Amino acid sequence: MKLTARQVSGFIAKKSWRDYSVLVFYGHAEDSMRQYCAKILQNADIDQKDAFQYLRLDGKEVQSDPKLLSYEASSSSLTGQDRWIVVQGKVTEIESGLKPLYSTGMAKRFGNNHLIIILEDATTKAALLKHCGNCDWMVTIPCYETSIDTLQEYIATFCKEQNWTYDFEAEDMLVNLAANNLDVLSHLLGKIALYQPENNRLDQDTIAACAEQDQQQSLQDFTLATFSGKPQKADALLRGLLEQKTSAVAILRNLSMHCMKLLRLKSLAAENSLDQAMKLHQPPIFFKQIPEIRNQCQRWSNQQLAESLKTLLDQEVLMKSTGFHDIVLLRQFILRLAKTR
Repeated sequence: MKLTARQVSGFIAKKSWRDYSVLVFYGHAEDSMRQYCAKILQNADIDQKDAFQYLRLDGKEVQSDPKLLSYEASSSSLTGQDRWIVVQGKVTEIESGLKPLYSTGMAKRFGNNHLIIILEDATTKAALLKHCGNCDWMVTIPCYETSIDTLQEYIATFCKEQNWTYDFEAEDMLVNLAANNLDVLSHLLGKIALYQPENNRLDQDTIAACAEQDQQQSLQDFTLATFSGKPQKADALLRGLLEQKTSAVAILRNLSMHCMKLLRLKSLAAENSLDQAMKLHQPPIFFKQIPEIRNQCQRWSNQQLAESLKTLLDQEVLMKSTGFHDIVLLRQFILRLAKTR
């Protein structure tokens, strides 16, 4: 089971975490992970001076003896007390010791014991997180929300390494765009590094330009997911766009423009083949998007596209005239659009 960022705080506060033998924290916010770990141990009323009841291991210890983790996690107490083992380290250090824990039948060996694993450098793309998330006795907990002090320290270190200068306004803009997410901040600074600020001075214009590129890419990915019939992906990207303060009008307009593009392609395909229509289309279609857009043309009928375009334009006019939009209704409308057959 994998928790969303919004579920984490409630999960830690409630006793639902007791239903899982293994809790895997991952992300880049070590301060948040330590706080969550401490909260769980506090809620579990753990005596950290009891050598058997509480054991703390370092990732390097597990790396040197991969069997150590499964042995300690499945050992039982003569008194029947719960045992808690906390392990912290990098993915490369813990991965080999973690693999046996998600094998079939391992859940029974845990008994009343609990294992907390803190992966300092894991991202959502880490393969072992998928395996852990598929186990009923494990829960993966993302921790990307971090303190402003940590974000500011990261900015200072990164700029020092790049030999950049920056002022308070630039720092404040970066912190706001990061939205307490160190992963987002790292990604944005990486893009800025490719852009190379003029005179090695990081200013608000450079930051805004790189952030806007990211938003445009997210908007494009969202639109493709919507018309490709991927409602879950479209909804996740929509939430991200709204969190970035993308206007609802911009979202609807992008969907309308894509709808018109599909109508133009289908019109051209009526006189030529679809592949030829995609070559003739102006502006040119990005080659990586050709397979997905071809599938969209085959998936949507002319009538469906015409009806969707009319609805999209009506919604845009309504939002412009009233200056108000209901996020719930917007999401429901887009989910219906993505589920169109």
